[in-house]
Amino acid sequence: MVKDFLHVLETADPYSSSFDEDNMGANWGHAQFSNSWSRVLQTWEDVGSPEVARQLIAAVIKTAQVARTLCRDEEAARRQKNMPPLTYISDTYISLITDRLWELWTKASGVSYTHILSS
Repeated sequence: MVKDFLHVLETADPYSSSFDEDNMGANWGHAQFSNSWSRVLQTWEDVGSPEVARQLIAAVIKTAQVARTLCRDEEAARRQKNMPPLTYISDTYISLITDRLWELWTKASGVSYTHILSS
């Protein structure tokens, strides 16, 4: 399931007609993440390896970068008007998913910096 989720993130096309305007711009990533990420990330075994976790984090960061690219002109206009920057939903998912991956890793007794220091 994680591989399928990863595929959805890596192949999402912001120019596809399958995304409505509620899932574009600063909301880019909502359709890809909502109701799926927490279901597929239940245990470390679901992730499988640090390599898959790295790929997942990279895909989440790329989603956030795409959102910023989609909003480049709007952000420039906001800066000119001294308005605050947009809030990107994908930034929330970066935090949620990296926190979940860390939680799963530590529950699986994965190696951590604190383990190394206390040894």
